[in-house]
Amino acid sequence: MPPSSCSLSEACTFAIGAHSRSQSLSRRLEALSDPSPLVLETPESNQYVPVWLMTPVPSVAHLQLFPMPPSSNNIYLTLKNRRRVKSKEMREFERDAVQWSMAMGSQLDQARSLAKICQAQKNLAVDVHCQFFFKRERIRCKDGTPKRLDTSNRFKALHDMLSQILKLDDCYFWHVSGEKHETTGRSPEQVSIRLSLRTIP
Repeated sequence: MPPSSCSLSEACTFAIGAHSRSQSLSRRLEALSDPSPLVLETPESNQYVPVWLMTPVPSVAHLQLFPMPPSSNNIYLTLKNRRRVKSKEMREFERDAVQWSMAMGSQLDQARSLAKICQAQKNLAVDVHCQFFFKRERIRCKDGTPKRLDTSNRFKALHDMLSQILKLDDCYFWHVSGEKHETTGRSPEQVSIRLSLRTIP
């Protein structure tokens, strides 16, 4: 409260300043109570920006141990009445991916932060690089020559599921690439995913 001995003009100045601070605090509290969108007023201007953009966010996120998606030929089954339904392999992949997302914690939080940035900035997208880990006998013959097992037909199921988990439309997946690797020991077949922000040319 203002000092008891201050003049009327000083008291008015104090009251106006207190009211301004109260409004600013009120706006911040309202922003924090509303997570969509979560915004704060920047001190330099009257513009509002998402709170999560005020915190440094890495431009790259790594997702390890992602379940191996089925090939595009094994996503759906066609029934006798010509109705198409998801295959058992696809349903199992979706179940495993949901369980994976529940166990990833901070690793997934970083990826979702990248997704939020893409949605907030019109000129940003995501590069998706995948390392597909297969058992050796699936990708190489006994003499070491490559078997007919490609990775390009696995992107459809992977992108659809990744889009759901990150809550980001897969139209933001601007550049996509993949490579084959051999699993080590008794490790299951899996995918290692690298997400990186990029500007749209």
